[in-house]
Amino acid sequence: MNNFNSLSIVDKGAGILKAYKVLEYFPKYRQLFQGIPKDIELYIENYSKNTIIVQRGDLVEKVMILASGDMIVYNEYIDGEIMYVQTDDVTFIGDIELIAGQDSFVCSVSARNDCQAVVMSIEDFLRWFDTDPILMKEMATRLAKRNCIQSSKIGTLKYQSTEHRVIKFLVDKLSSLKFINGKATIKVTREVIAFQVGASERMIHRIIRKLKHENLISTGYGTIIINEEKYHELVKML
Repeated sequence: MNNFNSLSIVDKGAGILKAYKVLEYFPKYRQLFQGIPKDIELYIENYSKNTIIVQRGDLVEKVMILASGDMIVYNEYIDGEIMYVQTDDVTFIGDIELIAGQDSFVCSVSARNDCQAVVMSIEDFLRWFDTDPILMKEMATRLAKRNCIQSSKIGTLKYQSTEHRVIKFLVDKLSSLKFINGKATIKVTREVIAFQVGASERMIHRIIRKLKHENLISTGYGTIIINEEKYHELVKML
């Protein structure tokens, strides 16, 4: 098996890094990279917050593996809903398209915050995939998990309204909080709600405004405040 510590990584702004720097950059990938061909050239790309990394329809010209930060994957479905998908697992960009024989990205990806990615050529990724059972197992497991999660969410999107999903999100959050002086405060942004329920931030703004107008909630900076009586009303709405 190839020695991961023998790999050299190219930072386009800093040249070749010493071998010991590899694990400093990507210690969580020690297991994943065990079987990578040692002559593959890797380099680092940095993306600032809100950068569009790839857009749906762009040609796949490289494969990226997220090393730090959060990337947002936008999947557009026939009904127009948009799913925001994030994961704590290993995150590849461009792998699925290549393995499926597609030459363009099927999703758009942006940086939620400052991100750093390990990048390799298409040829090197496919060579790694063809020769390394560790990578094959990782990708098969990841695809199975993603399919289960997405199937569940798509069913929710189809049969439940966005307002219903937002109310359920709030009720679920409140179930783990204590009411103090008859009120509970949920620390959450509209962006996070959008991620969790699979809707656009614009739609979330409209629903939050509607719930406020109906005196079911009140809001503060990055918070949603609900009194105990209104909580029970929200529960009845589900």
